[in-house]
Amino acid sequence: MNINNQIIIFTASRLTKKNGLKYLIKAMKYLPENYALRIAGSGELEKKLQRLADRMDINHRFALLGFLNKGGLEYYYKMADVVCRPSLSEGLGNVFLEGLGHHRPCVAPNIMGITTIFNDFPEAMFDCGVKNPKKVAEQIELALKAEIDWEKVQDRLAEKYDWDVIAGQMGNIFSNLISNELTKGIAIIPNGTK
Repeated sequence: MNINNQIIIFTASRLTKKNGLKYLIKAMKYLPENYALRIAGSGELEKKLQRLADRMDINHRFALLGFLNKGGLEYYYKMADVVCRPSLSEGLGNVFLEGLGHHRPCVAPNIMGITTIFNDFPEAMFDCGVKNPKKVAEQIELALKAEIDWEKVQDRLAEKYDWDVIAGQMGNIFSNLISNELTKGIAIIPNGTK
């Protein structure tokens, strides 16, 4: 969503080293002046990241938004043109699933934790590698030019990442584990029970 001809790069993240946000900030030097970066979240690196933006003289197109509630996140996902987090490590990568759910291409490293998301959405996920601000910038540019069939992306999101689907899969895993333990004759006793 271009506001005043700005291209908005957005991420929601704890401000910690593992999320690689300094590489995202450093990528701004490779992007045109009309690209703006918005980072939602809080954490121990807040002052350090702000000082980096100060040193790079990008405050006119950079903002640390702090913690945002659900409504605030919704607003920024809708405003964003692209979602980016050049993490050093990832768990599930909810920021990318939320970005895809808002029809936004996502830039991230194809690392353990989100490889499945890359495999499920190759047309909407762009690999920026790790610790490489120039490649982050290149992949942001590429993501913005991509033609993505968002209807297909939404169908795959609903099929594989809907919380009801995930809860059902987890229920099956636990049922199988319990069933296997019972057939082995092993008693399953909750902690604290005698």
